Amino acid sequence: MRFCLALGLLVASAAPVASQAKAGDQATVSVESSIDLEIQVRDGSGENTRLLNLVRRETFEQEVLAATEGLASSVRVKVVSSTLQKSGTDVVLEDKPTALQGQTYTSTRGAGGWVAKDESGSAAPAGGATLGAWNDAGRLLPKAGLAANGQWDVEAA
Repeated sequence: MRFCLALGLLVASAAPVASQAKAGDQATVSVESSIDLEIQVRDGSGENTRLLNLVRRETFEQEVLAATEGLASSVRVKVVSSTLQKSGTDVVLEDKPTALQGQTYTSTRGAGGWVAKDESGSAAPAGGATLGAWNDAGRLLPKAGLAANGQWDVEAA
């Protein structure tokens, strides 16, 4: 079985190191991820290769509700679009909205990571449980700033 995962993350605002997040800041975040599976099936008919392709495309609008140390710690996330496309061997091409489509969540960073809740306080569906985690990308960068060919250690957590 071959497994490939590609994740592209585009944030419409500057990187967190270049600008300090503050309440009221807004951004648009687009995420596209794809999984391509090649499955070898062995049965009474011999060996066959089956393919399964999944592509998830999402666009979010985010408003920072609170910030800690210049990074967002609580955000309101509106799911502008969220679709899942399936195709492959014996799978008819389909492109359907996910359960997140059109919903709004409040996400908060805690000790265990980001947690998203809907307007009634219930947990977001599995596909949206960690909405807002993109805000922690700045934590991977050095606090002293970036330099050409620079190297730094990143905390494993």
